[in-house]
Amino acid sequence: MGFWTTALVLTITGVGVEVALFPQEMECRFGEADREKPKVWCKQNTTQCCSGFAVSSAEESLYGGQVTIRVLRDQNKFTVSIAQLPEGEGRYWCGVLNPDNTMVKLGEADFSDGEVPVWDILRWALLAALLLSSLSSSLYAKRRTGKEKRDEAPYEDVQMINLSAKHD
Repeated sequence: MGFWTTALVLTITGVGVEVALFPQEMECRFGEADREKPKVWCKQNTTQCCSGFAVSSAEESLYGGQVTIRVLRDQNKFTVSIAQLPEGEGRYWCGVLNPDNTMVKLGEADFSDGEVPVWDILRWALLAALLLSSLSSSLYAKRRTGKEKRDEAPYEDVQMINLSAKHD
């Protein structure tokens, strides 16, 4: 079985490898008034609630290093880097914690377990390659046929008569 046949069979059947997209990152910007407030990263439980962590230090490592929060106060932002999702896939929020322990949500992002079926992507790339190959073959065949027709003489041989000669 040739390479292309094998690739086509694997593409059609969907057999393939899963590739992780980690690490993932979320960036949260805050205002000047929120610079000294604790920064929050949490997983959404309901539309109004989430559970997670509030950190005050410039860098905090959570879940044994799987999640790292870096606060860049001079740039009014903090980033959350995820090496692995310890709480599983879902919607995560970032924000600041007010003195009354209410959170002001600054942003949200959906995180998945990070696996993308390679063949789901490769199948479309192969389809595009197949279409391009078919189109270019068709255009090449038309061009060759047109050149062969042009090479043929478009006129028939006609015998010329000299009309300027006088007839007696």
